[in-house]
Amino acid sequence: MDWVPDPIDAGPDYKKPKRLDIIGSLISLFDTKDIFVKEFQNVLGERLLKKDYRFDKEIRVLELLKHRFGEPALQACEIMLRDILDSRRVDTVICHDQNIHTRTFDDSTASNEPELHARILSHLFWPSLHSENFALPPPISALQARYATGFETLKQSRKLTWLNALGQATVHLELEDRVVVEDVQTWQATVIYAFQTSDGNDAETMDVEATPVMKTVPQLSAELEMSESLVVNALTFWVGKLVLREVAPGAYQVLETLSPADLDTSFSDPSHVGQSTVAAAAAAATSAPAPAVRSEEEVMMEKMEVFWQFVVGMLTNQGPMPLQRIVMMLKVVVPGGFPFGNEELKEFLEGRVKEEKLEVVGGNYKIKS
Repeated sequence: MDWVPDPIDAGPDYKKPKRLDIIGSLISLFDTKDIFVKEFQNVLGERLLKKDYRFDKEIRVLELLKHRFGEPALQACEIMLRDILDSRRVDTVICHDQNIHTRTFDDSTASNEPELHARILSHLFWPSLHSENFALPPPISALQARYATGFETLKQSRKLTWLNALGQATVHLELEDRVVVEDVQTWQATVIYAFQTSDGNDAETMDVEATPVMKTVPQLSAELEMSESLVVNALTFWVGKLVLREVAPGAYQVLETLSPADLDTSFSDPSHVGQSTVAAAAAAATSAPAPAVRSEEEVMMEKMEVFWQFVVGMLTNQGPMPLQRIVMMLKVVVPGGFPFGNEELKEFLEGRVKEEKLEVVGGNYKIKS
């Protein structure tokens, strides 16, 4: 046995095990405690909106952070969690009062009416969320109206604002040779619903006839009042699931039956794999679910778009200006003050320079003629 003596300058606690402060190590990655709490709020919001009603892990982590930072610093997170937990009770009451039934696809006696559930958020305490709006299928819009009526009856003087882009849907598609069931984003469900025949009246079951409907990206964008980026995302997703196919540039049709090339999954020789299968796999890989909570960059760019009009007015009326003077003028003319610094504004203006809306001459920004 080898014995090694303690160092001469060793203290009395030399051999005591040292505790690893994991939270302290995480906080050290951020400039301040507030930034850490804000990032935690964003992550918590994402998890609360994506998961079911089991949040044991989130509650445990929140209690640990409250012990570390105190309850006032995490009050918003506490309210967010309470919103989700209370939503389950409120949702049950509203669905019962408005006769919005729960059913399963194998229940032949159930109504064809789809199922709708909502999570009710106190928007003042939540991070900035995606609020893209679009026209939902008529049966879903009708259910939303009934649900809102039930909520206003239950919660006097309060109204619901629907965030359609944050929802999830279970879609049941009946095609000629197969049945496809997918859990998707609401805009993906809305786009595939638009491909059903005019006589279809089931919001969750799409029965496509022998002649599938063909839709183009601009047509879907106008019909659904949806941005083309969301339309393309949804179309790419369904192409990846071998439900749609692109029959012409920007034109899509339901893939009612799968050909042998589509069904070829032999990977022993990559040259024998159907090209449509390879394309579908690539498409599915590029259609990752969108986050519910908006990033800081997205929020900043949206706010900057408002201030852009002030910048255009100043440069038009007073001529070229350096960055520092633009910031100073914005702090004076913008109601409530200009919340950004020189670096954030410089990054935004450099983007306008790349878009050829501005140009820099001698360190001064001016409107490009």
